[in-house]
Amino acid sequence: MLTQQVVTAEQLLAAIEQQGKMPMVRIGEALMALGMINRAQLEDALEQQKRDRSVPLGELLVTQGLVSRHDLQTALARKMGYPLVDLDKFPIEAEALRKVPFAVAHRLMTVPLLLRDGNLIIAVEDPSKRLTLSELEFITQCKIVPVLAQHTQLEFAIKDAYSKIGADVSADAYGRASSLNQSGDFDMESQSSGSLMEDLEKQQQDAHEDEMPIEQSDNSLVRLINTMIIEAHAQGVSDIHVESYPGKEKVKIRFRKDGVLMPYLELPPNYRSAMIARIKIMCDLDISERRKPQDGKINFAKFVPQHKIELRVAAIPTNNGMEDIVMRILASAKPLPLDKIGLSPLNLSRLKEAMERPYGLVLCVGPTGSGKTTTLHSALSFINVPERKIWTAEDPVEITQPGLRQVQVNPKIDWTFAKALRAFLRADPDVIMVGEMRDQETAGMGVEASLTGHLVLSTLHTNSAPETVTRLLDMGLDPFNFADSLRSSLPQPLYSAMGPRQAGVGARRHR
Repeated sequence: MLTQQVVTAEQLLAAIEQQGKMPMVRIGEALMALGMINRAQLEDALEQQKRDRSVPLGELLVTQGLVSRHDLQTALARKMGYPLVDLDKFPIEAEALRKVPFAVAHRLMTVPLLLRDGNLIIAVEDPSKRLTLSELEFITQCKIVPVLAQHTQLEFAIKDAYSKIGADVSADAYGRASSLNQSGDFDMESQSSGSLMEDLEKQQQDAHEDEMPIEQSDNSLVRLINTMIIEAHAQGVSDIHVESYPGKEKVKIRFRKDGVLMPYLELPPNYRSAMIARIKIMCDLDISERRKPQDGKINFAKFVPQHKIELRVAAIPTNNGMEDIVMRILASAKPLPLDKIGLSPLNLSRLKEAMERPYGLVLCVGPTGSGKTTTLHSALSFINVPERKIWTAEDPVEITQPGLRQVQVNPKIDWTFAKALRAFLRADPDVIMVGEMRDQETAGMGVEASLTGHLVLSTLHTNSAPETVTRLLDMGLDPFNFADSLRSSLPQPLYSAMGPRQAGVGARRHR
């Protein structure tokens, strides 16, 4: 079925289910398996793709003339399992078409086919175009399931299907779609948040209430969010707060810099849902879940390749069915050298001494946002050598290091710090880092591990080194046990920067 053209909804749903059972195959491997390209051609194309991540590998190979579009679709269908739909015969559902405006469908060359259980099945020429799928997820607020269609059928099918539901498919509509397409490639550096805000307000004034150009507003909002993140990073901001209010109150965006919250921007209330949905899509959260908190991570380079920024995202439901978003800009995806994190010479020598021991418990304590995780990773980089096996359990993994075996915990599936720590003890570790000792079970297991020949690193939310002992006692730990295991408690308070010299460091200061 996967290599034949699908003509009914039942066949399509069955083919999608069958595709889900197939092993994952990359498009380059699929083309090589069919003898359409060789290894040298693939490696050359991959090198070129590193310079521009926005172009899918298949599209790059077609542009280079190494394969034809027909070859690409053959590989997608035969080796990757994408169903191939005959758009001339397939019964397209009006409910699916109404999810995507005609101008957007024409610009992206896509035909919405079916809507099932919140999943929108669309026909495209190349399902690997991630930016196209992300934009459709943003506009429809549905999970997008791509299937294949022949390029020769797409344009006629789009016009024919939308005309049947009364959409404007005139030449003027095509012209508007084309102009949107031309303006879709934007230079992120060329517009500030202020000019983008003016665009949004102008669209509000110019557009009729019932026929606002939703796709143009979406593009402006995408640019605004990207610019907001770039400006926040450039200004040394630690957190971005997006706060939603009911009714006609504006969406407020605030930046936290040097520990102080400052107003940044206010958005019209009709962009409230779109703003939240777009940020959720960027970090692969469930856009339909508005009742429970969600956590995720944005790799911003996926959206703007020239900016290597990572953000930790928390979506929190508030009253009146609203949601707030808080994004923490991660200081670096790589650890800082231990000598460069700002410790005094005495504390630095004591920390190095503790890290060089074969066993014991090393705690970094301080308030949220003081840089405890950054300090621990710097300490791990000091002892990260091939002779040591180092396991880390984090929530989420913020900083990556070669040589570390890093695990992200997930409480939703009962994969907690305590269970990760228990698993690590069966994996022949030399060093274990636990992101946070949140409960008695995790703290108790950490102390036991440090007493059985392992070096254990973790964090606690206390304000000073002496309070660390009090906190461990409050958790119910045996003082005789952790008295033998505790090698170092490094307090890391949070101060506001006092001048230009400190401003580069931000709000994190070591004592």
